[in-house]
Amino acid sequence: MKKLELFLTAILLTSGQLLSGQQTTNPWEKWNFLLGEWVGEGGGQPGQNGGTFSFQTDLDKKILVRKNHTVFPATVSSPEKIHDDLLIVYPASHNGPQEAIYFDNEGNTIKYKVSFHENSLVLTSDIIPNTARFRL
Repeated sequence: MKKLELFLTAILLTSGQLLSGQQTTNPWEKWNFLLGEWVGEGGGQPGQNGGTFSFQTDLDKKILVRKNHTVFPATVSSPEKIHDDLLIVYPASHNGPQEAIYFDNEGNTIKYKVSFHENSLVLTSDIIPNTARFRL
């Protein structure tokens, strides 16, 4: 009798998850190595620059958000320049690959498809005629 009760309990728990649409896997597992707060520093000509970025889950782990802030110091020929951008990664509809959309303070918007390889992940922009294609 106890085996039957355990079996029925397992079926109810499983069907409850399926009916509620809950996922049993972490959609961001392959992104774990990027999650967190990061500080970047660079050097060379014409000068030293630096920036920060973060990768965090948001909206109850339904999306992944990357925020970037970079400061390019003033030079003899140009003033200080600040670059800010935002990347939002989200599950695609119909169980397709994850997708992402990028915005920056220069007015650029880029849509990406995400693919996973053995030891990396690649974001490739959509093909738009007469427009550059981007790959991260």
